[in-house]
Amino acid sequence: MSAKAGIERFWRRWHLIGAGVDNVWYYTREVLSCPSGRWLARGPNGTGKTTLLEGLCPFLLNPVHMHLSSASGRATSLVSLMKGGSTSKRRFGYVWLSFGPPGDPASGNADAGEQHYGLRLEYAASSNSVETVPFRLPVVPGHDGQDLSTMKRDDFCAWVAAQGGEIFASADTYVADLAQRIFGCTPGTLKRIARRIKKVRNPGLLAGLSPADAAAELRMALPTVSPDTVRSAQEALAAAEATRRRYERDAKTAQVLEDLSAAWSEAAAQTGLQAVDAALACTAVLAHAREEARLAGTDAEVRSQELGDLRVLILERTAAELQAGQHAAALARDAASSDVAHAHLTARQAQEAHEKDCELLTAHTRAAARCAADVQEAADAVTGLLEKAESSCRAARVPLPVAVPAVMSVRGGVPSPLRIGEQVFDQAPGLDVVVDEEAAGQAAEQLEQARVRIERHGEVAGMSVVAYQKVAAAQEEAVQARSLADAAAETARRASVRHQETLDGAQECVGDLAGGVQAWAQTVRERYRTPLMDLGRFFQII
Repeated sequence: MSAKAGIERFWRRWHLIGAGVDNVWYYTREVLSCPSGRWLARGPNGTGKTTLLEGLCPFLLNPVHMHLSSASGRATSLVSLMKGGSTSKRRFGYVWLSFGPPGDPASGNADAGEQHYGLRLEYAASSNSVETVPFRLPVVPGHDGQDLSTMKRDDFCAWVAAQGGEIFASADTYVADLAQRIFGCTPGTLKRIARRIKKVRNPGLLAGLSPADAAAELRMALPTVSPDTVRSAQEALAAAEATRRRYERDAKTAQVLEDLSAAWSEAAAQTGLQAVDAALACTAVLAHAREEARLAGTDAEVRSQELGDLRVLILERTAAELQAGQHAAALARDAASSDVAHAHLTARQAQEAHEKDCELLTAHTRAAARCAADVQEAADAVTGLLEKAESSCRAARVPLPVAVPAVMSVRGGVPSPLRIGEQVFDQAPGLDVVVDEEAAGQAAEQLEQARVRIERHGEVAGMSVVAYQKVAAAQEEAVQARSLADAAAETARRASVRHQETLDGAQECVGDLAGGVQAWAQTVRERYRTPLMDLGRFFQII
């Protein structure tokens, strides 16, 4: 078949004009255009050329199996394609093939518009599966700028319907429409074509075969391909085999030369390394000898200095020993006299301190006895004041009974003498001063009630005088009664005043006495305390 006939045959039928991928594997959106029907993918290893081709053809011709690899050593699948390049739990992707209608587009004789057949892939991490939705579109998917990677299934179906496309219910319906519309054959024939393309794409199909055997395998895999095309492939394989053999001979020659160069280089390197090692060893020995000489000189200087220091130290030790011997002799002579004098001085100081302590103890004892007498006298004075208050109430004829409670009591005791060494000291007498505040309060309350009662009697007497004034017949007697009442009221008032003054004086005296006793006890504790006697334990104020 001539080249012209091949071109005319290409335009007389539906032909491949492109492909596309959107949000699948590490691809975001790629629209691959091939108007001539041929598409060449080139790039370094590992960039995804084979993976992209396995996801497009022949998988899109018969999307039945989830395993897309043509070779047994690969593991490409829809799940791996959708998991690669994404960590989201749900992902939407699209792959499609674009076909042009019969006729040259430049001449305007096309029978129908282009068609795009593909699959919508929906990956769910929860089930680790991919759900496919086959579709056909008269336009390139996403041509209007719609982001298909975020579009849910219902929205995508509505968008396809708006573009005049079709959503197929199953993969078989998709294959039947593609076989009838594009390839003009039955679905079974299209599936066989897909299997043969997958077989031809298998890298192990022609491995280890001669050009003639490889041509025979191609005729069996592609029976509809013309013999001229198979013969051209056989010639290309034969030329490639001859080239491969030349490359193998050249590779062996290069390997021999490389081994020879490596052996020569290794020998030269070994010789150079030996020379360098010898030079380094000599340099190290020389440096070590110089370092030892320097250290020996330094050590000699240090030893000479240490010898001089040792001589000076011997002279100093000799002088010190001589001086120590003289000092020891002097101490031996003065030891007896100095120890006796020191003992006499210590005894005299101890005797003087003992005498001072005895005098201080005697003074403190006498002061404590005087303080005890003062306390007893103050308590007697309080009792006398209370008796005077009782006498005043009796003189004023107070109708209420006024008792004299025991407001303050003093209990004393003479402790036994204190013996210190050969001397005997009198201890301060112990006193217990008891102030009954509740009894004093009750006495004051009784006196106050008596005062109020006397005032009320005076008021009653005044009212009686007013009443008697209205009686004309008893005017004289009323005058006399009034005089008597006035005299009684005056007497009651004076008694009440005296009673109040006596009560105030008694309360003030009691308060002053109690405060004085407490202050005296605190002063005695702070000022008259000696290591030999604690006066605080002889006094207690309740």
